[in-house]
Amino acid sequence: NVAFNDDLLKALNFIKLQFAGGGGDFPEAVDDALSTALDSLQWNSTARTKLLFLILDAPPHNEAIARIQQQILKAATMGIRIVPVACSGTDKSTEFLLRSMALATNGTYTFLTNHSGVGNSHIEPTTDKYEVELLNGLLQRVIGQFLFAKDCSKDETEQVQQPDIKQPDNVLAVKLYPN
Repeated sequence: NVAFNDDLLKALNFIKLQFAGGGGDFPEAVDDALSTALDSLQWNSTARTKLLFLILDAPPHNEAIARIQQQILKAATMGIRIVPVACSGTDKSTEFLLRSMALATNGTYTFLTNHSGVGNSHIEPTTDKYEVELLNGLLQRVIGQFLFAKDCSKDETEQVQQPDIKQPDNVLAVKLYPN
């Protein structure tokens, strides 16, 4: 992991140095990933929005479920919204866990579909309807969804256009960091 910082070049270099290796091993140490994200990074206590993208391609160890539940509560207490990204290897019980994480922290559940061409086959999500989006666009939309506050002075029936994430008009500062 890399600590949060304001240096975009450091962040980009960190991302460029990441790689996927191994794979195919079930289950995974989801509790360790959450622990690192919650305990090893310096989350800004005054930040308006704190998002934790948790990318999974396998379920957690069964014996770690109680620890994961504690970490979900900790994230919620810290004001951190968990946004799980379910990839190939996710089964229905893992989908339920990820949806629960998102719900408990006021985040949102996201998932890859077979349309992505990434990884192995993906399960159909438990929902009646969804739209296929490219992952970059999806992540940008989710970030924008949590960054921008709806104008409360407008009538709910009016169509509210979400501002472009690149030109926020109601945000003091936007900082994105890898972890």
